Amino acid sequence: MSSKVELCASTDGKTLKFGLTSARCFIASWISPWRELPECRVMWSHLVSVSKDGAPLDVKELRYAGPGTYRFTLKLRVEGHESNGDLVDTWVEGEPTYKLNLTTP
Repeated sequence: MSSKVELCASTDGKTLKFGLTSARCFIASWISPWRELPECRVMWSHLVSVSKDGAPLDVKELRYAGPGTYRFTLKLRVEGHESNGDLVDTWVEGEPTYKLNLTTP
């Protein structure tokens, strides 16, 4: 299985907030190389690290450090299921890194 999970980040000028938005799951099948599963969700996620322009930030108290390039690294588990009764129940765990360029709050 393969998955695609998007990260969204925002700031009020003081703190930095993030969230995982859409999740999509794909599975290889004999019919086609990859097909999308109709049910897909992030089961859990954990923030591993955040840096701004290469300098690490405190993940426990995430402060907005001004404009720059931020990198978020998370551990997450995504599960995908069929909704038509087929016995497709699969998951993937990974540690993706997201790169975001933030300009102004």
